[in-house]
Amino acid sequence: MDEFDEIERMAKHFTAENVISEEEISRWERLFKYSRADAISRLEDHYQDLGRPEASDYWNLVRSEPKYWDYSKEAFEHELTINIDSRRAADTSPNNEKQLSPTSIQDAASYLLLLEDVLEDVALIQDIAGLSETPEVSQATSDRGDATFCRISARTKTAVQDWLSRQPATSFRPTFVRLSKATKALDAMSLSPTLGLDATLPQNRCADATTTFKPCQDEYPVWYFFYGTLADEDFLEGLLSTPERPVLTPASISGGLVKVWGGKYKALVDGCAEDRVEGWTLLVTSKDEEESLMLYETEKYEVVRCRIEMEASTVCGLTFRFAGSL
Repeated sequence: MDEFDEIERMAKHFTAENVISEEEISRWERLFKYSRADAISRLEDHYQDLGRPEASDYWNLVRSEPKYWDYSKEAFEHELTINIDSRRAADTSPNNEKQLSPTSIQDAASYLLLLEDVLEDVALIQDIAGLSETPEVSQATSDRGDATFCRISARTKTAVQDWLSRQPATSFRPTFVRLSKATKALDAMSLSPTLGLDATLPQNRCADATTTFKPCQDEYPVWYFFYGTLADEDFLEGLLSTPERPVLTPASISGGLVKVWGGKYKALVDGCAEDRVEGWTLLVTSKDEEESLMLYETEKYEVVRCRIEMEASTVCGLTFRFAGSL
């Protein structure tokens, strides 16, 4: 399953009801201190982010609280997303690298652009953004019919929007769909990121420069630990589309806790060394399989190292840790 297959799975969330009202624009200006242009842009991103948190159940529980009297469900979901981005922006590497800003997080996003109307030709997209190569093109199908998309970066998205704003003869508004995928950035020079462990502390550093920290960034096959929806062989079979049925093995990990965010989503977070989570493990055999898992988990999660204990052995593996705040 690639990103274009995944967009079909998520397309059911994208409906004609996602029309931005003046009332909602004003609400986001008021609540989040955005300019009108920023409010419109962020609302468009919100509706086009098919992996956004769907917090209907939780919203129904809290909407009567005074704090949320001026909120809509969309504004509430956006606030959840802001909390996640703030956590990421505050994270630093064990080598004291430059902190990520919310802007750099946004720049790292990928989008699908629907090729239609004045943007029907992918070569035009390449020319507008000054790209060295033509963006990847693929077909996708949803309840809205067949369509052709190209994958672009956030910077290319901005270039396309700027170009359209300079075309007085058209009022065309392009369709962008944000691809939401879990991040994976395994440090080759340290244990970072590892569940329940701060790699910046002296006792967790390694003085031997020749040490190989496992698993490596692009190491396959690799063991993954699951604790929620992914711990289901039937579900994995459909998600991964592998020739053979996935086989899960009972397993556990230490250093983490499972909590709930958004009212219903399971979230693995850092815990103490004594904390233990029971679940299942799967040997992921390729980058394509891993990509499918990362797309399912969305950018609300990040891939981290962990030690996976099975009945017969203990292995260095990976799992998905919640990337926000609870």
